Amino acid sequence: QGQPWGLSELGEELRLELGIQHSPPKPAYPWDTDGAAVMGVLNVTPDSFHDGGEYERLEDALAQAEAMVEAGADIIDVGGESTRPGADPVEVAEELDRVLPVVEKLNDLEVPVSVDTRRPEVAQAVIDAGADLINDVEGLQNPEMRRLVAETDVPVVVMHSVDVPVDPDRDVEYDDVVEE
Repeated sequence: QGQPWGLSELGEELRLELGIQHSPPKPAYPWDTDGAAVMGVLNVTPDSFHDGGEYERLEDALAQAEAMVEAGADIIDVGGESTRPGADPVEVAEELDRVLPVVEKLNDLEVPVSVDTRRPEVAQAVIDAGADLINDVEGLQNPEMRRLVAETDVPVVVMHSVDVPVDPDRDVEYDDVVEE
């Protein structure tokens, strides 16, 4: 280290090649910088509360993700199960059919890809497919999800909701949302 004639670079190459005294670089995340990070929400469900299924087709989802990045989104969050009040839960296989192709194609974007899910099976599959973080809409209530994110060391967004899916007939009131 610190020697002239490119020896520092050679030393780093040797350490990398031999796997000694070398730590792979940590990924850079938008929250590592000053300021706010913008998460673009990409719902690939037929019953989304926001877009009503506009992005069910893979081509439409990819075009929307690219448009969000162009508009300044720092993260793309892909959701395959609606969490709107009254939404019907979907099976794991159906959620995977919705999100996996999108995650695989979004790996080419220059922003991290997040997946909005409450299921450890889906989280594992999307991590394997290249997702950069998990957005757990059940707030890590599932012990398997806690184990998964701990073992994979993937960043996790811990959402809060009293009911997932949301029960439209339940009137939820908070005194202090942070405490509760």
